[in-house]
Amino acid sequence: MRGAVLIVTVVLAACAPPSQRVDVANVPQCSALARGDDGRVSGDCLMTAGPAQLHVTFEEPGGTGQGGAVRVDVLNDQGAVAQTFTEANVSELLLPSADDIDGDGRADILIGIASGNVNTEYAVWLYNGADNAYRRAGIISGMEFSRTSEGYLAAPARSSAASWNVAFYRVEATLEPLVTISVTATDVTDAGQVRASECKIEAAPGLASLNMTEEAARAKFCAEPQAGVFQ
Repeated sequence: MRGAVLIVTVVLAACAPPSQRVDVANVPQCSALARGDDGRVSGDCLMTAGPAQLHVTFEEPGGTGQGGAVRVDVLNDQGAVAQTFTEANVSELLLPSADDIDGDGRADILIGIASGNVNTEYAVWLYNGADNAYRRAGIISGMEFSRTSEGYLAAPARSSAASWNVAFYRVEATLEPLVTISVTATDVTDAGQVRASECKIEAAPGLASLNMTEEAARAKFCAEPQAGVFQ
């Protein structure tokens, strides 16, 4: 019986389709991909995320009112496709970026899905070492992203010339919102220099998991370096 199972397994393996491959010989690097007058990109390109090579394809919106799509093929050492994932219905086609969001030493992937005058909204795909694949963790919006000394993710977003919001997340398999603070200028010189500001809690969905009162959370997160948006 075991021999029969082995024979069936071998036969199935022999009949399995070969791994899909991507011909990247003439594909440009994403950093060199031409952009249109509106900053959008089209076609396909190559980029790296740590040791991984990514083949990124930009699909223009169709005629049904849906947005465009950004497809990512993760290539293995032999150039075969190890994983494919797509961020669909994005309002703008923007170049992805790679950054270590969760602090595990491996680059994650951020796919821009919409941008405003100063802030950009990203879908975050975290690298999972256990299954050697990327998994969608959620969406963040801001001008830049950095980690606190405790490993929380901070995302400062500018609301106006005199006001910012800074959202803090715990990063695990998903992005868990903890606290969002607002920092507002209260004393501005004629030259536009901010001499004083006020920091307060705007939202605190993660207070229970932090085991903190709102006042303690305000004191903690308003003291983080990422809260010094006017410095």
